Amino acid sequence: MSPPILFPNWGGINDDEYLKRYGHQLVPIMSSRKRRRAGASPSLRVGVISGTLRTTTGAQTFTLPGGSSFGTPVAAIVIGGNSQGAIQAHLARSFGATDGTNQWCVWDDAEDNSASTDTGRDGRTDEVFVQGNVAGDTAVEANFTAFVDNGITLTVGKTDASPARLIIILIGGNEVSAAAGVASLGALGATVTVEPGLQTNVLIAKNLHTTFAAAIAAAAVSHIGLATYDGTTIRQCCANHTCQDAQLTGDPALTVDDDKLLAANAAAWTVSLGNITDTEFDLTSNGADLSGHQIGYLALNIGSNQAWAGVVDSPAAVGDHDFTEPGFRPVFGLMLPTMLTAVDSDVVDETAGAFGVAAFDGINDWCYTWTDEDAADPSNTSSAVSNKAIDLNADDQSAAFDATFSQWLSNGARLNFTAVPGTARKWPALFLGRP
Repeated sequence: MSPPILFPNWGGINDDEYLKRYGHQLVPIMSSRKRRRAGASPSLRVGVISGTLRTTTGAQTFTLPGGSSFGTPVAAIVIGGNSQGAIQAHLARSFGATDGTNQWCVWDDAEDNSASTDTGRDGRTDEVFVQGNVAGDTAVEANFTAFVDNGITLTVGKTDASPARLIIILIGGNEVSAAAGVASLGALGATVTVEPGLQTNVLIAKNLHTTFAAAIAAAAVSHIGLATYDGTTIRQCCANHTCQDAQLTGDPALTVDDDKLLAANAAAWTVSLGNITDTEFDLTSNGADLSGHQIGYLALNIGSNQAWAGVVDSPAAVGDHDFTEPGFRPVFGLMLPTMLTAVDSDVVDETAGAFGVAAFDGINDWCYTWTDEDAADPSNTSSAVSNKAIDLNADDQSAAFDATFSQWLSNGARLNFTAVPGTARKWPALFLGRP
């Protein structure tokens, strides 16, 4: 008798989608030993959703498309702004996370067409998404309600007539645990210990540059840090995009750092991740007293799965480009596309005016981009979102990068670029993969 034909659990996707995600054809596995139980959950799942938030108050559920068998997530990242696809005047962005119990978000905004730039920012621990209006006010608020099979439910508590578009990253799997929280930073040279209650293999951090729930009419600041730990080595990187307040002309600033969790423009201060234990990690403040700063964080323990964080170079020419830095086959990629050509440099010219967050799981690809045109009078700010792996506009809103996902490789990811500015740029990135 022939041995049974066993098909891998590919999550309910069809053959074409399987080829796109895994880089090879779906083939039967001939085996009579150690058969995987049908429907068994993989050790790691990551799925990307995008949807428009309702314009009336109430609950709304977002689920993965295509009959996915993702299961119930253990964590989610929620990214959003005021665009529905086309470039939208006014820069409004939000970055939040939840572990199913705790939630937080950090938001900022920069007004368009203003004679003197008008900006604001704040953080919340009772919302996972907030869309700013102007000068510290809010237009839309949504809190985490529940994880559901293949998705997440949010409840809109405040809204206006302008719909908000979200990119939601769902994280799950039978080896993944998560802890979301807010941590206070320390004085100059001080180290603070954060206790997520798990060994942190992946850390995503968002600095508010002040304390949570203290809305201020000040610079729109977006600090995002990415880090991984394999039990031996900590890898960390970050980007910081700032839209200055009360400027007669647009005056953006941008920094990318390849060995710090967080960094201010001109390296005025930095935050380093260190000393990761089974339940804790340390954050050390350098360059300035940061005791008035708080960060939102999402800490993940991913078991035997794999993770890589670092700064990658974009291509300088159109066509396929392989990002092979991870060294393993990913199932998810997160990138922070910028126009910077060097790390550890403070830039305040037109290359500082563009910043994005891109997420792709091999099937669903979405990118948010925000711009603040340098030296514009009046101010010229924008938000845009698209279902592409990379879609970054320059500071004047002209097209800069345009790319779609091609396939996962044995050592990374291949994207196909149809537009590039001709010079390699520096992008912080995070990749996750299975054993």
